[in-house]
Amino acid sequence: MRDTLHTWSLHKRARRRWWRCFWQEALDNVPLLFYILALKTLVLCLGFAGVKIYQAKKEEAKLKIQRAEQRRIAEQVQELLDNELLDNKKDN
Repeated sequence: MRDTLHTWSLHKRARRRWWRCFWQEALDNVPLLFYILALKTLVLCLGFAGVKIYQAKKEEAKLKIQRAEQRRIAEQVQELLDNELLDNKKDN
Protein backbone atom coordinates (compact mmCIF):
# COMPACT_ATOMS: atom_id res chain seq x y z
CA MET A 1 0.00 0.00 0.00
CA ARG A 2 2.78 2.38 0.91
CA ASP A 3 4.48 1.68 -2.40
CA THR A 4 1.29 2.60 -4.27
CA LEU A 5 1.00 5.90 -2.40
CA HIS A 6 4.61 6.70 -3.14
CA THR A 7 4.04 6.00 -6.87
CA TRP A 8 0.89 8.12 -6.83
CA SER A 9 2.70 11.08 -5.29
CA LEU A 10 5.46 10.75 -7.90
CA HIS A 11 2.86 10.79 -10.65
CA LYS A 12 1.17 13.74 -9.02
CA ARG A 13 4.45 15.67 -8.97
CA ALA A 14 5.08 14.75 -12.60
CA ARG A 15 1.61 15.89 -13.58
CA ARG A 16 2.10 19.15 -11.70
CA ARG A 17 5.45 19.68 -13.44
CA TRP A 18 3.85 18.90 -16.80
CA TRP A 19 1.06 21.45 -16.19
CA ARG A 20 3.61 24.06 -15.16
CA CYS A 21 5.54 23.51 -18.40
CA PHE A 22 2.33 23.52 -20.40
CA TRP A 23 1.17 26.86 -18.98
CA GLN A 24 4.64 28.36 -19.34
CA GLU A 25 4.68 27.44 -23.04
CA ALA A 26 1.14 28.73 -23.48
CA LEU A 27 2.01 32.05 -21.84
CA ASP A 28 5.12 32.35 -24.00
CA ASN A 29 2.84 32.28 -27.06
CA VAL A 30 0.42 34.98 -25.85
CA PRO A 31 2.08 37.88 -27.75
CA LEU A 32 2.02 35.82 -30.95
CA LEU A 33 -1.66 35.03 -30.37
CA PHE A 34 -2.41 38.73 -29.90
CA TYR A 35 -0.64 39.54 -33.17
CA ILE A 36 -2.64 36.83 -34.93
CA LEU A 37 -5.88 38.17 -33.43
CA ALA A 38 -5.03 41.73 -34.49
CA LEU A 39 -4.14 40.58 -38.01
CA LYS A 40 -7.37 38.58 -38.28
CA THR A 41 -9.38 41.59 -37.13
CA LEU A 42 -7.63 43.84 -39.65
CA VAL A 43 -8.27 41.39 -42.49
CA LEU A 44 -11.95 41.12 -41.55
CA CYS A 45 -12.35 44.91 -41.37
CA LEU A 46 -10.68 45.38 -44.74
CA GLY A 47 -12.84 42.63 -46.19
CA PHE A 48 -16.05 44.24 -44.95
CA ALA A 49 -14.89 47.65 -46.18
CA GLY A 50 -14.15 46.15 -49.60
CA VAL A 51 -17.61 44.60 -49.76
CA LYS A 52 -19.22 47.94 -48.84
CA ILE A 53 -17.24 49.73 -51.57
CA TYR A 54 -18.20 47.05 -54.09
CA GLN A 55 -21.88 47.32 -53.15
CA ALA A 56 -21.78 51.12 -53.36
CA LYS A 57 -20.19 51.04 -56.82
CA LYS A 58 -22.69 48.43 -57.99
CA GLU A 59 -25.59 50.56 -56.73
CA GLU A 60 -24.10 53.68 -58.33
CA ALA A 61 -23.79 51.89 -61.68
CA LYS A 62 -27.40 50.73 -61.42
CA LEU A 63 -28.57 54.30 -60.68
CA LYS A 64 -26.50 55.63 -63.59
CA ILE A 65 -28.17 53.17 -65.98
CA GLN A 66 -31.59 54.03 -64.56
CA ARG A 67 -31.00 57.79 -64.96
CA ALA A 68 -29.76 57.30 -68.52
CA GLU A 69 -32.92 55.33 -69.31
CA GLN A 70 -35.10 58.05 -67.77
CA ARG A 71 -33.21 60.70 -69.74
CA ARG A 72 -33.69 58.72 -72.96
CA ILE A 73 -37.42 58.35 -72.32
CA ALA A 74 -37.72 62.07 -71.49
CA GLU A 75 -35.95 62.95 -74.76
CA GLN A 76 -38.29 60.68 -76.72
CA VAL A 77 -41.33 62.26 -75.08
CA GLN A 78 -39.94 65.72 -75.81
CA GLU A 79 -39.38 64.77 -79.47
CA LEU A 80 -42.94 63.50 -79.75
CA LEU A 81 -44.29 66.70 -78.19
CA ASP A 82 -42.12 68.84 -80.48
CA ASN A 83 -43.27 66.87 -83.54
CA GLU A 84 -46.89 67.22 -82.48
CA LEU A 85 -46.48 70.99 -82.01
CA LEU A 86 -44.85 71.25 -85.45
CA ASP A 87 -47.70 69.28 -87.00
CA ASN A 88 -50.25 71.55 -85.30
CA LYS A 89 -48.47 74.66 -86.59
CA LYS A 90 -48.40 73.25 -90.12
CA ASP A 91 -52.12 72.55 -89.94
CA ASN A 92 -52.88 76.12 -88.84
